[in-house]
Amino acid sequence: MLEWLQDYNWPPADLICEYLLKFPLITYKKEISEILNSNDNVWKYWILLRLIKPSITKNDHWLIPRIREIIMNPSVDEKGEEVDKIAQEILEIFI
Repeated sequence: MLEWLQDYNWPPADLICEYLLKFPLITYKKEISEILNSNDNVWKYWILLRLIKPSITKNDHWLIPRIREIIMNPSVDEKGEEVDKIAQEILEIFI
C-alpha cells in the first residue's frame, strides 16, 4: 500500500494514507526503512510528510537515526526535494 504514496498526486493516495495512519508506524518498519534508504526522494518526501510527520510518537525512536542522517548529510536530490526540511520538522516534533 505504501507504493501508492510514491506520488501523492495519484488520486487514491490520500485515502490510502488515511487508512495507513490508523496503524502505528512500527507496522511498516521494514518498508519505511527501505523507502528512507532508497534513492526515490519524492517517495521519501511523501512518506515523511504524510505518514511519519502526523503520526510519529516516542515509540518510533527507530526512525530517528535515519532522520538525523538525512538532516546532517542530505544528498543533493534530498535537498532538491526538501526531504531534509521535512526531516528537520519531524525531529523537532519528536524531541
